[in-house]
Amino acid sequence: MLPPAGASADDWPVGPLESFSPPEQDVAGAFEFPGPGNHDPYPTDIEDLGDLSSPFASQFPDLPSDVNPFYHAIETDRAAFTPALSTAPLGRVLVESGYSFIANRGLPSDHSFPELMLRFGLSERLELRFGWNHESGGAGNIVSPIQVQQGLVSARANPFNPIAYENGFMYGFKLRLICQSGWVPDNTVVVQGFSPGLGDTHKTQFNATYAFGWELAPRFRLDAALRYATESELTDNWSLWSPSVVLRAPLAERWSASAEYFGVIPQGEVGGVPQHFVGPGLQFLVTQDAQLNLRVGTGLSSQSPEFYLSTGFGLAF
Repeated sequence: MLPPAGASADDWPVGPLESFSPPEQDVAGAFEFPGPGNHDPYPTDIEDLGDLSSPFASQFPDLPSDVNPFYHAIETDRAAFTPALSTAPLGRVLVESGYSFIANRGLPSDHSFPELMLRFGLSERLELRFGWNHESGGAGNIVSPIQVQQGLVSARANPFNPIAYENGFMYGFKLRLICQSGWVPDNTVVVQGFSPGLGDTHKTQFNATYAFGWELAPRFRLDAALRYATESELTDNWSLWSPSVVLRAPLAERWSASAEYFGVIPQGEVGGVPQHFVGPGLQFLVTQDAQLNLRVGTGLSSQSPEFYLSTGFGLAF
């Protein structure tokens, strides 16, 4: 619309839209990221944990758990007596190793190293596992999920030198039977054999573990298991039943803690007594494919070892 003839620019009527002038903006701060503290919710440097505001705060507050790089991270079997319910990812290799110390009552302490296990993912639900370990001491390693050997001592044959040693090979598989659906838990079975190499034990042993559990919330888990194992010492042969339960909870994006119970109950052993243990654990994710873990605990009766410590690591390739 043109102005009337002879009118100046100052006489031109101003409408309501023309009277609006936008406020001055700071271009550098005009765009704000969503989320606490207006930080970028998708940081490119996942190594920087300086923005964590509380022990349970996520470094990725707006990132769904299914794509969170530290949500689907490596899970090791040695992080608790109850094995992880997951299997090695298809086409990948998980390497686990560590050391266990057991302070026995009235017998020499036990040492177990390197507790080496190689886990190969054959499919989304099946893995093959191979390992090697060396044990020495007065009673055998009964706290590690990697190796179970209770009949290590030859004290009845030589009471003046009740220290024995044994090393051998482990082989087996883990199969994930059912994935969690509502209140239907994850179900996994582990079958393993142990063949001795050098040392004071000479019989191949077998164990099978049935494990199940629920994810209660992101990174909160409640898992339980029942293990059956064969055992022997000299001419004595018996069975071991090992119930266990563990609760896992996150402490921060890379840290998680656990509290566990497990027992070792002999069946058919001459003079055998049940042993029960409780203790906490701590896990740290160095990267998505590397984990450090620590477990400590104590026996609940005078027949159980006084103290145990198991520490190690896991790597995924």
